[in-house]
Amino acid sequence: MGNWIDVVFCSQGFNTGILWLRPTEPTIKLMATWRDALLTTADKFEHDQDIFNKLLRNEDDGSPARFTSVEGSDGVRMTKSTFAEADGDGAVGERLHMTRAARGITLGALPLSRFCSGQVYFVQRLPERLGVKPLVVHTTYQFSQARGKRQRLREAGLWLLDDDSYRGVGPQFKKKGFIAMLPTDQPPLSVIEGAGVENHLAAAAWYRLVIRNLIAIGEATDRVPIIPRIVCTCDRWWGNVLPSCKIPGSDVSPPFTTCPQDHIMNLPNMERAGVDWREWSFPDRLPEGENNTAVLVKLAPGGESPGAEGGADTDTAVRVTRTIELPAYPTDREWVTAIGDATEKVAYVSSAVDSFCTFSDAAASAAFDAKMSVALQAESHFCELIEGTRDGPKRACHVGFDTPRGVSKDNDCVAMRRKAGSEDAFRLRFDRRHPVLGGEKRAPA
Repeated sequence: MGNWIDVVFCSQGFNTGILWLRPTEPTIKLMATWRDALLTTADKFEHDQDIFNKLLRNEDDGSPARFTSVEGSDGVRMTKSTFAEADGDGAVGERLHMTRAARGITLGALPLSRFCSGQVYFVQRLPERLGVKPLVVHTTYQFSQARGKRQRLREAGLWLLDDDSYRGVGPQFKKKGFIAMLPTDQPPLSVIEGAGVENHLAAAAWYRLVIRNLIAIGEATDRVPIIPRIVCTCDRWWGNVLPSCKIPGSDVSPPFTTCPQDHIMNLPNMERAGVDWREWSFPDRLPEGENNTAVLVKLAPGGESPGAEGGADTDTAVRVTRTIELPAYPTDREWVTAIGDATEKVAYVSSAVDSFCTFSDAAASAAFDAKMSVALQAESHFCELIEGTRDGPKRACHVGFDTPRGVSKDNDCVAMRRKAGSEDAFRLRFDRRHPVLGGEKRAPA
């Protein structure tokens, strides 16, 4: 118990995002002191969490808190059947270790399966794994400021503030519909089956190429792109996540079957570029009915001649009522010919990584590349601390993320079609990165 207290209560900061307070006299006094200290601090960079941590670590006279464990009935406690009445998931208990902090406060850490951090809920998906329903979700551990928080909530179906136009309904929605890849369309299994930073950066390159393609098709056909579900084989964190590719202390190891979009994209840059998009789970929330059907565009590899229209043979959130075939790597004109007049709400493409070559107009290609140079700007460091070097511990990092070559230069559609269907063909759409000085390594796409 003493070691647990040292680790959790002495070396770690208390997060004030989720607090459960009992109206005891010490607690009421602490809240008043906390409020007054926040209003009177002279440090413009000091925020509520900083002050909260100081107060719990120091007594009124300035002496440090001892953080002693609480014994007896006020010590280790168990939660009981929190959701048995509401969801029927039985008795699930967590041990809540209580300790004595400064100023007469007794506190404990809330169970993460019920009071979830952003990493636990949106990446580990721990409540799903345990079969419990959380009480609170905190949008921490994200990488695109307020946009990242909103996007994560949208992906989880927890954002309730979008209007009808966001859902493609009503006169304010000016587009013809949406463009998406099939849910089963994912990077090669060799890339996403096992944990590892090289695999992760290769998968990120695949997804970023797909996102670029869907944006291009959307611009050509006047449809809003739906971002794919992302599998991560390495977690994203500001500390040293290597070599295990997991945050130290995390309960779940990669690969993670559903990662937030901010793990490989910078959402503010996408907005700055003027990109409109929808989250991967968006089709699941479209109402069923005659007005919400889908067309499947099946890409024929190797430049084969397109077949005739046919029926649907795939399982999607929106019902597919017909299928159209196109050669792999279509141009904007081929996309317009195929679905420019389609009335279906959603157009699915069978192989998104092979779904776009270039714009027929050189000026349109250059303008799109300029837009993507902003939208695809994103970077993250995946680092480890290497011991035993001559100069002491050294931090070495892999740096993501790769950006595909622009459609104004990488536009040999015939050559691309020869490689269509190959699981490594996507790598040819990127320029290989070279090692960077200073201990950093850039993994090639």
